[in-house]
Amino acid sequence: MTRAVPEVAVAARDEPGTEWLASGMERIEPPAVLHMTHAERLLASASDLLHRAGSVRMATDMRKGTQRVRTDMRIDREGNCVGGFDGGPGNRGTLVVLAGPEPEAYMRFSETALAELQTMADGRGATVSARVRDRIGQMRGKYVKARSGPKGAEALAKGCAVPRLIGAGEDEWKGARELAPVRRDGRRVIPLVPGPDEGTEGVAYVDAGGKPYLRSLRAKEAGMTADLRFSAYGAPVTVRRPAASDVVEFADEGSMFAL
Repeated sequence: MTRAVPEVAVAARDEPGTEWLASGMERIEPPAVLHMTHAERLLASASDLLHRAGSVRMATDMRKGTQRVRTDMRIDREGNCVGGFDGGPGNRGTLVVLAGPEPEAYMRFSETALAELQTMADGRGATVSARVRDRIGQMRGKYVKARSGPKGAEALAKGCAVPRLIGAGEDEWKGARELAPVRRDGRRVIPLVPGPDEGTEGVAYVDAGGKPYLRSLRAKEAGMTADLRFSAYGAPVTVRRPAASDVVEFADEGSMFAL
């Protein structure tokens, strides 16, 4: 007995555009995410959560040679940030950065930092001591506006743009491997390390339960080590330009404390 061809099949075969549709369907490929390893998907998700967050708290500890800089910043989605910084004696206080095509940065040095500066200046002779004492008098309780440009406000703004740059390219998580979960800072997290062919040293820790929020990132590159910690995803944060009456600006800001 000859079987009848179903009417729906005949209609589809004769329908205008069927050939075009069939050609298009033939070229469909599975989404790239299906080809990722579990570790790669975790890093991709962690990066996405970080980029989508309205704000995040980022604490950093960076070392290169004898230099060490630590910061603890609240950063919003646009890259505006506010928080504390500690770059060693004479370089501690509060930082405010306003992102944009021409970023602005303001630093208020702590009393401890000002005292350290004066002590260093006193050891350089009367002239230097007097000059620094005058500057400190103008700065006490005020914000110093950083000069514009790549060695001033732009450099400070780059530090606050870090959360938006992590995982910006897919290559950053290719070949990633996951290790057994551990407890770190009171959380159960999964360590993720670069693939064997990446040639970089580092480890990222993402939450082991629920959404894989990035909690910390450690890296070593070109003689520099960096330890970044992330928390307070989405917590309210407001970054404002200091009032004009609270700001001082020096024409030679880049060398105003040269001792």
